[in-house]
Amino acid sequence: MPEGSMRGRPQRSTPGGSTRVRGRARSVLRPSGPPTMPIAVRGGSDYVSEWHTRAVIDFCLRLGEAMLVTGASVADTTAALLRVCRAYGLSSVHVDITYTSVTLSMHRGVHRDPITVMRIVSSMGTDYSRLEALHSLVREIGASGSEPVDIEDNLGELERILEMPHSYRRGVVTAAWGLMGAGVAMLLGGGLMMILISGVATALIDYVQVRFARMGLSTFFGQVIGATIAAGIAVALLVIRDHTGGIWWLAQVRPSIVVASSIVVLLAGMSVVTAAQDTLDGFYLTAGARTYEVMLLTGGVVAGVLLVLSLARRIGVNLYVIPSDGLAQNVVVQILAGALLGGAFAVSAYCAPRAVLVSIVTGGVSWLLFATFNILGGTSQPVASGIATFLIGCAAPTVARRLHVPSIAVTAASIVPLLPGLAVYKGIMYFVTDNEDNNWVDSFLLAMLVGLALSVGVSLGTLLGRQISAGADSLTSKVLRRTVQQTD
Repeated sequence: MPEGSMRGRPQRSTPGGSTRVRGRARSVLRPSGPPTMPIAVRGGSDYVSEWHTRAVIDFCLRLGEAMLVTGASVADTTAALLRVCRAYGLSSVHVDITYTSVTLSMHRGVHRDPITVMRIVSSMGTDYSRLEALHSLVREIGASGSEPVDIEDNLGELERILEMPHSYRRGVVTAAWGLMGAGVAMLLGGGLMMILISGVATALIDYVQVRFARMGLSTFFGQVIGATIAAGIAVALLVIRDHTGGIWWLAQVRPSIVVASSIVVLLAGMSVVTAAQDTLDGFYLTAGARTYEVMLLTGGVVAGVLLVLSLARRIGVNLYVIPSDGLAQNVVVQILAGALLGGAFAVSAYCAPRAVLVSIVTGGVSWLLFATFNILGGTSQPVASGIATFLIGCAAPTVARRLHVPSIAVTAASIVPLLPGLAVYKGIMYFVTDNEDNNWVDSFLLAMLVGLALSVGVSLGTLLGRQISAGADSLTSKVLRRTVQQTD
Protein backbone atom coordinates (compact mmCIF):
# COMPACT_ATOMS: atom_id res chain seq x y z
CA MET A 1 0.00 0.00 0.00
CA PRO A 2 1.41 3.36 -0.92
CA GLU A 3 2.58 5.57 1.87
CA GLY A 4 0.15 8.36 1.00
CA SER A 5 -2.88 6.06 1.39
CA MET A 6 -2.27 5.97 5.19
CA ARG A 7 -3.05 9.65 5.58
CA GLY A 8 -6.33 10.50 7.31
CA ARG A 9 -6.80 7.07 8.89
CA PRO A 10 -6.89 6.81 12.71
CA GLN A 11 -3.96 4.93 14.12
CA ARG A 12 -4.38 2.44 16.88
CA SER A 13 -2.55 3.02 20.12
CA THR A 14 -0.21 0.35 21.20
CA PRO A 15 -0.89 -1.64 24.40
CA GLY A 16 2.00 0.08 26.10
CA GLY A 17 0.57 3.54 25.36
CA SER A 18 -2.87 2.60 26.75
CA THR A 19 -1.28 1.41 29.98
CA ARG A 20 0.57 4.68 30.36
CA VAL A 21 -2.65 6.68 29.87
CA ARG A 22 -4.51 4.61 32.46
CA GLY A 23 -1.62 5.00 34.88
CA ARG A 24 -1.65 8.76 34.48
CA ALA A 25 -5.42 8.85 34.98
CA ARG A 26 -5.11 6.86 38.20
CA SER A 27 -2.38 9.18 39.48
CA VAL A 28 -4.68 12.15 38.91
CA LEU A 29 -7.71 10.58 40.61
CA ARG A 30 -6.17 8.46 43.36
CA PRO A 31 -3.78 9.58 46.12
CA SER A 32 -0.56 7.66 46.59
CA GLY A 33 -0.09 8.02 50.36
CA PRO A 34 -1.87 6.43 53.33
CA PRO A 35 -5.11 7.92 54.76
CA THR A 36 -4.79 11.31 56.41
CA MET A 37 -6.47 9.98 59.54
CA PRO A 38 -4.77 6.74 60.69
CA ILE A 39 -7.12 3.77 60.86
CA ALA A 40 -6.39 0.92 63.31
CA VAL A 41 -2.69 1.70 63.45
CA ARG A 42 -0.72 -0.65 65.69
CA GLY A 43 0.41 1.08 68.86
CA GLY A 44 4.00 1.20 69.99
CA SER A 45 5.37 -0.85 72.83
CA ASP A 46 7.00 2.06 74.76
CA TYR A 47 9.87 0.25 76.45
CA VAL A 48 9.45 1.59 79.97
CA SER A 49 9.10 -0.26 83.23
CA GLU A 50 5.70 -1.29 84.50
CA TRP A 51 6.25 0.64 87.74
CA HIS A 52 7.00 3.83 85.79
CA THR A 53 3.93 3.31 83.60
CA ARG A 54 1.61 2.82 86.54
CA ALA A 55 3.07 5.83 88.38
CA VAL A 56 2.56 8.12 85.37
CA ILE A 57 -0.99 6.86 84.75
CA ASP A 58 -1.92 7.33 88.41
CA PHE A 59 -0.53 10.89 88.30
CA CYS A 60 -2.46 11.66 85.10
CA LEU A 61 -5.71 10.28 86.51
CA ARG A 62 -5.48 12.51 89.55
CA LEU A 63 -4.49 15.46 87.37
CA GLY A 64 -7.40 14.88 85.00
CA GLU A 65 -9.93 14.62 87.80
CA ALA A 66 -8.59 17.82 89.38
CA MET A 67 -8.81 19.75 86.10
CA LEU A 68 -12.40 18.64 85.44
CA VAL A 69 -13.50 19.42 88.99
CA THR A 70 -12.04 22.93 88.84
CA GLY A 71 -13.78 23.83 85.55
CA ALA A 72 -11.59 22.71 82.62
CA SER A 73 -13.12 21.49 79.37
CA VAL A 74 -12.70 17.92 78.14
CA ALA A 75 -10.50 19.01 75.23
CA ASP A 76 -8.09 20.93 77.48
CA THR A 77 -7.94 18.08 79.97
CA THR A 78 -7.29 15.47 77.27
CA ALA A 79 -4.53 17.57 75.69
CA ALA A 80 -2.90 18.12 79.10
CA LEU A 81 -2.89 14.41 79.98
CA LEU A 82 -1.43 13.40 76.60
CA ARG A 83 1.26 16.06 76.94
CA VAL A 84 2.28 14.76 80.36
CA CYS A 85 2.33 11.15 79.13
CA ARG A 86 4.56 12.03 76.15
CA ALA A 87 6.91 13.95 78.43
CA TYR A 88 7.40 10.80 80.51
CA GLY A 89 7.93 8.52 77.50
CA LEU A 90 4.43 7.05 77.18
CA SER A 91 3.37 7.72 73.60
CA SER A 92 0.86 4.85 73.30
CA VAL A 93 -1.61 6.09 75.92
CA HIS A 94 -5.27 6.54 75.05
CA VAL A 95 -7.37 9.00 77.06
CA ASP A 96 -11.15 8.71 77.32
CA ILE A 97 -13.12 11.27 79.36
CA THR A 98 -16.83 11.29 80.02
CA TYR A 99 -18.82 13.55 82.30
CA THR A 100 -18.24 11.34 85.34
CA SER A 101 -15.02 9.39 84.63
CA VAL A 102 -11.45 9.57 83.35
CA THR A 103 -9.93 6.46 81.72
CA LEU A 104 -6.32 5.97 80.63
CA SER A 105 -5.21 2.88 78.72
CA MET A 106 -1.56 2.12 77.94
CA HIS A 107 -1.02 -0.16 74.92
CA ARG A 108 2.19 -2.14 75.47
CA GLY A 109 2.41 -4.15 72.29
CA VAL A 110 1.04 -7.51 71.18
CA HIS A 111 2.76 -9.72 73.74
CA ARG A 112 2.06 -7.63 76.87
CA ASP A 113 -1.25 -6.88 78.52
CA PRO A 114 -2.41 -3.26 78.38
CA ILE A 115 -2.71 -1.20 81.55
CA THR A 116 -6.16 0.38 81.79
CA VAL A 117 -7.27 2.40 84.82
CA MET A 118 -10.44 4.46 85.38
CA ARG A 119 -11.12 7.15 87.95
CA ILE A 120 -14.59 8.47 88.83
CA VAL A 121 -15.15 12.24 88.88
CA SER A 122 -17.37 12.69 91.92
CA SER A 123 -18.37 16.34 91.59
CA MET A 124 -17.98 19.45 89.45
CA GLY A 125 -17.13 22.94 90.60
CA THR A 126 -15.30 26.12 89.71
CA ASP A 127 -11.91 27.18 91.04
CA TYR A 128 -10.03 29.05 88.35
CA SER A 129 -6.98 29.92 90.48
CA ARG A 130 -6.39 26.24 91.22
CA LEU A 131 -7.03 25.41 87.55
CA GLU A 132 -4.38 27.92 86.49
CA ALA A 133 -1.90 26.30 88.91
CA LEU A 134 -2.64 22.92 87.32
CA HIS A 135 -2.08 24.36 83.83
CA SER A 136 1.25 25.82 85.01
CA LEU A 137 2.30 22.40 86.29
CA VAL A 138 1.45 20.82 82.91
CA ARG A 139 3.41 23.50 81.06
CA GLU A 140 6.45 22.92 83.26
CA ILE A 141 6.33 19.17 82.63
CA GLY A 142 5.89 19.63 78.88
CA ALA A 143 8.73 22.17 78.65
CA SER A 144 11.19 19.97 80.56
CA GLY A 145 12.23 18.14 77.38
CA SER A 146 13.56 14.59 77.46
CA GLU A 147 14.42 14.76 81.17
CA PRO A 148 11.29 15.74 83.12
CA VAL A 149 11.22 16.07 86.87
CA ASP A 150 10.81 12.80 88.77
CA ILE A 151 7.19 11.70 88.83
CA GLU A 152 7.16 11.51 92.63
CA ASP A 153 8.22 15.17 92.89
CA ASN A 154 5.46 16.25 90.52
CA LEU A 155 2.98 14.13 92.45
CA GLY A 156 3.94 16.05 95.56
CA GLU A 157 3.44 19.33 93.69
CA LEU A 158 0.02 18.15 92.53
CA GLU A 159 -0.97 17.29 96.09
CA ARG A 160 0.22 20.73 97.23
CA ILE A 161 -2.01 22.41 94.61
CA LEU A 162 -5.01 20.30 95.60
CA GLU A 163 -4.53 20.93 99.31
CA MET A 164 -3.89 24.69 99.17
CA PRO A 165 -6.70 26.84 100.58
CA HIS A 166 -9.13 28.75 98.41
CA SER A 167 -8.24 32.25 97.33
CA TYR A 168 -11.11 33.68 99.39
CA ARG A 169 -13.18 32.73 102.40
CA ARG A 170 -16.69 31.44 101.86
CA GLY A 171 -18.14 34.65 103.26
CA VAL A 172 -16.26 36.66 100.63
CA VAL A 173 -17.71 34.47 97.89
CA THR A 174 -21.22 34.95 99.28
CA ALA A 175 -20.63 38.71 99.27
CA ALA A 176 -19.47 38.43 95.64
CA TRP A 177 -22.74 36.73 94.71
CA GLY A 178 -24.53 39.58 96.44
CA LEU A 179 -22.56 42.08 94.38
CA MET A 180 -23.61 40.20 91.27
CA GLY A 181 -27.25 40.59 92.22
CA ALA A 182 -26.69 44.28 92.90
CA GLY A 183 -24.94 44.63 89.54
CA VAL A 184 -27.87 43.10 87.68
CA ALA A 185 -30.29 45.44 89.47
CA MET A 186 -28.05 48.35 88.53
CA LEU A 187 -27.98 47.14 84.93
CA LEU A 188 -31.78 46.95 84.83
CA GLY A 189 -32.18 50.54 85.99
CA GLY A 190 -33.12 49.91 89.61
CA GLY A 191 -32.79 52.58 92.25
CA LEU A 192 -30.51 52.44 95.27
CA MET A 193 -33.06 50.59 97.39
CA MET A 194 -33.70 47.98 94.69
CA ILE A 195 -29.94 47.49 94.26
CA LEU A 196 -29.55 46.86 97.99
CA ILE A 197 -32.55 44.50 98.15
CA SER A 198 -31.34 42.52 95.13
CA GLY A 199 -27.85 42.22 96.59
CA VAL A 200 -29.15 40.96 99.94
CA ALA A 201 -31.55 38.52 98.23
CA THR A 202 -28.84 36.92 96.07
CA ALA A 203 -26.43 36.69 99.02
CA LEU A 204 -29.17 34.97 101.03
CA ILE A 205 -29.81 32.54 98.16
CA ASP A 206 -26.14 31.58 98.00
CA TYR A 207 -25.96 31.10 101.77
CA VAL A 208 -29.03 28.85 101.80
CA GLN A 209 -27.84 26.84 98.79
CA VAL A 210 -24.46 26.17 100.40
CA ARG A 211 -26.13 25.01 103.61
CA PHE A 212 -28.43 22.61 101.77
CA ALA A 213 -25.58 21.34 99.59
CA ARG A 214 -23.60 20.42 102.68
CA MET A 215 -26.62 18.43 103.84
CA GLY A 216 -26.45 16.37 100.63
CA LEU A 217 -29.28 18.02 98.71
CA SER A 218 -28.92 17.79 94.92
CA THR A 219 -28.18 20.88 92.84
CA PHE A 220 -31.60 20.79 91.15
CA PHE A 221 -33.44 21.24 94.44
CA GLY A 222 -30.94 23.92 95.38
CA GLN A 223 -31.93 25.82 92.26
CA VAL A 224 -35.62 25.39 93.09
CA ILE A 225 -35.06 26.71 96.63
CA GLY A 226 -33.02 29.65 95.40
CA ALA A 227 -35.64 30.66 92.84
CA THR A 228 -38.36 30.25 95.48
CA ILE A 229 -36.55 32.63 97.83
CA ALA A 230 -36.14 35.24 95.08
CA ALA A 231 -39.76 35.07 93.97
CA GLY A 232 -40.96 35.03 97.59
CA ILE A 233 -39.08 38.25 98.38
CA ALA A 234 -40.49 39.89 95.24
CA VAL A 235 -44.07 38.89 96.12
CA ALA A 236 -43.60 40.06 99.72
CA LEU A 237 -42.43 43.46 98.53
CA LEU A 238 -45.39 43.67 96.19
CA VAL A 239 -47.87 42.86 98.98
CA ILE A 240 -46.27 45.36 101.36
CA ARG A 241 -46.32 48.07 98.72
CA ASP A 242 -49.99 47.51 97.91
CA HIS A 243 -51.05 47.61 101.58
CA THR A 244 -48.72 50.36 102.83
CA GLY A 245 -48.59 53.14 100.28
CA GLY A 246 -47.10 55.61 102.74
CA ILE A 247 -43.60 54.10 102.88
CA TRP A 248 -41.48 56.20 100.56
CA TRP A 249 -38.91 53.60 99.57
CA LEU A 250 -41.62 51.15 98.45
CA ALA A 251 -43.03 53.57 95.90
CA GLN A 252 -40.45 52.57 93.28
CA VAL A 253 -40.38 48.86 94.09
CA ARG A 254 -40.03 46.69 90.97
CA PRO A 255 -40.28 42.99 91.90
CA SER A 256 -39.10 42.05 88.44
CA ILE A 257 -35.63 43.39 89.26
CA VAL A 258 -35.30 41.16 92.34
CA VAL A 259 -36.34 38.02 90.47
CA ALA A 260 -34.35 38.83 87.32
CA SER A 261 -31.22 39.52 89.40
CA SER A 262 -31.55 36.21 91.19
CA ILE A 263 -32.16 34.34 87.94
CA VAL A 264 -28.96 35.76 86.41
CA VAL A 265 -27.00 34.70 89.50
CA LEU A 266 -28.52 31.21 89.46
CA LEU A 267 -27.77 30.82 85.74
CA ALA A 268 -24.22 32.18 86.04
CA GLY A 269 -22.92 29.14 87.89
CA MET A 270 -23.83 26.68 85.14
CA SER A 271 -21.38 25.29 82.59
CA VAL A 272 -22.97 26.77 79.47
CA VAL A 273 -19.62 27.71 77.93
CA THR A 274 -18.01 24.36 78.70
CA ALA A 275 -20.97 22.46 77.21
CA ALA A 276 -20.78 24.40 73.95
CA GLN A 277 -17.00 24.04 73.81
CA ASP A 278 -17.19 20.27 74.30
CA THR A 279 -19.74 20.08 71.47
CA LEU A 280 -17.53 21.99 69.05
CA ASP A 281 -14.49 19.93 70.08
CA GLY A 282 -16.32 16.69 69.23
CA PHE A 283 -16.85 15.31 72.75
CA TYR A 284 -20.54 14.75 72.21
CA LEU A 285 -21.19 12.39 75.12
CA THR A 286 -19.85 14.82 77.71
CA ALA A 287 -21.40 17.78 75.90
CA GLY A 288 -24.78 16.04 75.94
CA ALA A 289 -24.50 15.42 79.68
CA ARG A 290 -23.50 19.02 80.37
CA THR A 291 -26.30 20.35 78.16
CA TYR A 292 -28.85 18.18 79.93
CA GLU A 293 -27.56 19.43 83.28
CA VAL A 294 -27.93 23.05 82.13
CA MET A 295 -31.49 22.37 80.98
CA LEU A 296 -32.35 20.58 84.23
CA LEU A 297 -30.97 23.36 86.43
CA THR A 298 -32.70 26.01 84.34
CA GLY A 299 -35.91 24.04 84.79
CA GLY A 300 -35.33 24.17 88.54
CA VAL A 301 -35.14 27.97 88.41
CA VAL A 302 -38.33 28.17 86.34
CA ALA A 303 -40.12 25.72 88.64
CA GLY A 304 -39.22 27.67 91.79
CA VAL A 305 -40.36 31.03 90.41
CA LEU A 306 -43.46 29.51 88.83
CA LEU A 307 -44.47 27.84 92.10
CA VAL A 308 -44.34 31.06 94.12
CA LEU A 309 -46.03 33.22 91.49
CA SER A 310 -48.83 30.69 91.01
CA LEU A 311 -49.50 30.55 94.76
CA ALA A 312 -49.41 34.34 94.96
CA ARG A 313 -51.96 34.62 92.17
CA ARG A 314 -54.27 32.12 93.90
CA ILE A 315 -54.31 34.12 97.14
CA GLY A 316 -55.19 37.30 95.29
CA VAL A 317 -51.84 39.07 94.85
CA ASN A 318 -51.98 41.48 91.92
CA LEU A 319 -49.31 40.15 89.57
CA TYR A 320 -48.54 42.01 86.39
CA VAL A 321 -45.71 42.57 83.94
CA ILE A 322 -44.39 46.09 83.40
CA PRO A 323 -43.80 46.38 79.64
CA SER A 324 -41.29 49.17 80.19
CA ASP A 325 -38.98 46.93 82.23
CA GLY A 326 -35.64 47.16 80.53
CA LEU A 327 -32.12 48.47 80.95
CA ALA A 328 -30.78 51.55 82.67
CA GLN A 329 -31.10 54.72 80.61
CA ASN A 330 -27.45 55.73 80.98
CA VAL A 331 -25.02 53.64 78.92
CA VAL A 332 -22.15 54.48 81.27
CA VAL A 333 -24.15 52.98 84.16
CA GLN A 334 -24.70 49.85 82.06
CA ILE A 335 -20.97 49.50 81.37
CA LEU A 336 -20.11 49.99 85.05
CA ALA A 337 -22.70 47.37 85.97
CA GLY A 338 -21.19 44.95 83.44
CA ALA A 339 -17.74 45.53 84.94
CA LEU A 340 -19.13 44.89 88.43
CA LEU A 341 -20.74 41.65 87.26
CA GLY A 342 -17.53 40.42 85.63
CA GLY A 343 -15.39 41.15 88.69
CA ALA A 344 -17.90 39.70 91.15
CA PHE A 345 -18.18 36.51 89.14
CA ALA A 346 -14.39 36.18 89.07
CA VAL A 347 -14.30 36.39 92.88
CA SER A 348 -17.08 33.79 93.14
CA ALA A 349 -15.01 31.50 90.89
CA TYR A 350 -11.95 31.88 93.18
CA CYS A 351 -9.89 33.77 90.61
CA ALA A 352 -6.64 35.38 91.72
CA PRO A 353 -6.66 39.19 92.18
CA ARG A 354 -5.01 39.71 88.78
CA ALA A 355 -7.70 37.63 87.07
CA VAL A 356 -10.37 39.61 88.95
CA LEU A 357 -9.00 42.87 87.53
CA VAL A 358 -8.95 41.40 84.04
CA SER A 359 -12.52 40.15 84.49
CA ILE A 360 -13.67 43.62 85.55
CA VAL A 361 -12.32 45.05 82.31
CA THR A 362 -13.72 42.14 80.32
CA GLY A 363 -17.21 42.57 81.76
CA GLY A 364 -17.25 46.26 80.90
CA VAL A 365 -15.86 45.74 77.40
CA SER A 366 -18.34 42.92 76.77
CA TRP A 367 -21.28 45.16 77.57
CA LEU A 368 -19.78 48.02 75.55
CA LEU A 369 -19.56 45.75 72.51
CA PHE A 370 -23.11 44.52 73.06
CA ALA A 371 -24.46 48.06 73.38
CA THR A 372 -22.56 49.13 70.27
CA PHE A 373 -24.03 46.40 68.08
CA ASN A 374 -27.48 46.37 69.69
CA ILE A 375 -28.15 50.10 70.00
CA LEU A 376 -25.94 51.76 67.42
CA GLY A 377 -25.81 48.86 64.98
CA GLY A 378 -29.51 48.02 65.26
CA THR A 379 -28.95 44.27 65.56
CA SER A 380 -31.15 42.02 67.69
CA GLN A 381 -30.25 41.02 71.23
CA PRO A 382 -29.13 37.46 70.34
CA VAL A 383 -26.97 38.65 67.43
CA ALA A 384 -25.37 41.45 69.45
CA SER A 385 -24.69 39.06 72.34
CA GLY A 386 -23.09 36.48 70.03
CA ILE A 387 -20.86 39.07 68.32
CA ALA A 388 -19.72 40.54 71.65
CA THR A 389 -18.75 37.16 73.13
CA PHE A 390 -17.15 36.10 69.84
CA LEU A 391 -14.81 39.10 69.90
CA ILE A 392 -13.99 38.53 73.56
CA GLY A 393 -13.33 34.86 72.84
CA CYS A 394 -10.91 35.77 70.04
CA ALA A 395 -8.86 37.94 72.39
CA ALA A 396 -9.10 35.67 75.45
CA PRO A 397 -6.24 33.19 74.65
CA THR A 398 -3.75 35.96 73.92
CA VAL A 399 -4.78 38.00 76.97
CA ALA A 400 -4.71 34.92 79.19
CA ARG A 401 -1.23 33.89 78.02
CA ARG A 402 0.32 37.33 78.37
CA LEU A 403 -1.25 38.18 81.73
CA HIS A 404 -1.05 34.62 83.16
CA VAL A 405 -4.74 34.32 83.93
CA PRO A 406 -7.16 31.47 83.07
CA SER A 407 -8.66 31.89 79.61
CA ILE A 408 -11.98 30.46 80.72
CA ALA A 409 -12.22 33.13 83.44
CA VAL A 410 -11.96 35.85 80.79
CA THR A 411 -14.66 34.32 78.59
CA ALA A 412 -17.00 33.53 81.50
CA ALA A 413 -16.75 37.11 82.76
CA SER A 414 -17.91 38.34 79.35
CA ILE A 415 -21.00 36.13 79.40
CA VAL A 416 -22.41 36.94 82.85
CA PRO A 417 -23.62 40.50 82.07
CA LEU A 418 -25.41 39.23 78.95
CA LEU A 419 -27.37 36.37 80.53
CA PRO A 420 -31.11 36.69 79.72
CA GLY A 421 -32.49 36.84 83.26
CA LEU A 422 -35.12 39.48 82.48
CA ALA A 423 -36.42 37.50 79.48
CA VAL A 424 -36.80 34.37 81.63
CA TYR A 425 -38.68 36.33 84.29
CA LYS A 426 -41.02 37.92 81.76
CA GLY A 427 -41.74 34.52 80.23
CA ILE A 428 -42.69 33.11 83.63
CA MET A 429 -44.84 36.14 84.45
CA TYR A 430 -46.66 36.00 81.12
CA PHE A 431 -47.27 32.29 81.64
CA VAL A 432 -48.67 32.78 85.16
CA THR A 433 -50.95 35.67 84.18
CA ASP A 434 -52.51 33.57 81.37
CA ASN A 435 -51.50 35.99 78.66
CA GLU A 436 -53.71 35.32 75.63
CA ASP A 437 -51.17 36.58 73.12
CA ASN A 438 -48.70 33.81 74.00
CA ASN A 439 -46.04 36.37 74.87
CA TRP A 440 -44.48 33.85 77.22
CA VAL A 441 -43.44 31.77 74.21
CA ASP A 442 -41.67 34.76 72.67
CA SER A 443 -39.90 35.54 75.95
CA PHE A 444 -38.67 32.00 76.50
CA LEU A 445 -37.63 31.74 72.85
CA LEU A 446 -35.64 34.97 73.20
CA ALA A 447 -33.92 33.64 76.31
CA MET A 448 -33.01 30.39 74.50
CA LEU A 449 -31.65 32.26 71.48
CA VAL A 450 -29.55 34.56 73.65
CA GLY A 451 -28.14 31.58 75.58
CA LEU A 452 -27.32 29.76 72.35
CA ALA A 453 -25.72 32.87 70.85
CA LEU A 454 -23.56 33.36 73.95
CA SER A 455 -22.35 29.76 73.92
CA VAL A 456 -21.63 29.57 70.21
CA GLY A 457 -20.07 33.03 70.08
CA VAL A 458 -17.59 32.48 72.88
CA SER A 459 -16.74 28.93 71.74
CA LEU A 460 -16.06 29.89 68.12
CA GLY A 461 -14.17 32.96 69.25
CA THR A 462 -11.98 30.90 71.55
CA LEU A 463 -11.20 28.40 68.79
CA LEU A 464 -10.21 31.19 66.42
CA GLY A 465 -8.28 32.93 69.18
CA ARG A 466 -6.19 29.83 69.79
CA GLN A 467 -5.25 29.70 66.12
CA ILE A 468 -4.35 33.38 66.11
CA SER A 469 -2.31 32.99 69.29
CA ALA A 470 -0.47 29.94 67.91
CA GLY A 471 0.26 31.76 64.64
CA ALA A 472 1.57 34.79 66.52
CA ASP A 473 3.86 32.58 68.62
CA SER A 474 5.18 30.86 65.49
CA LEU A 475 5.83 34.19 63.79
CA THR A 476 7.59 35.54 66.86
CA SER A 477 9.82 32.46 67.04
CA LYS A 478 10.80 32.83 63.39
CA VAL A 479 11.64 36.51 63.85
CA LEU A 480 13.76 35.73 66.90
CA ARG A 481 15.63 32.97 65.07
CA ARG A 482 16.36 35.25 62.12
CA THR A 483 17.50 38.00 64.46
CA VAL A 484 19.86 35.62 66.25
CA GLN A 485 21.24 34.33 62.94
CA GLN A 486 21.85 37.84 61.64
CA THR A 487 23.55 38.80 64.91
CA ASP A 488 25.85 35.77 64.73
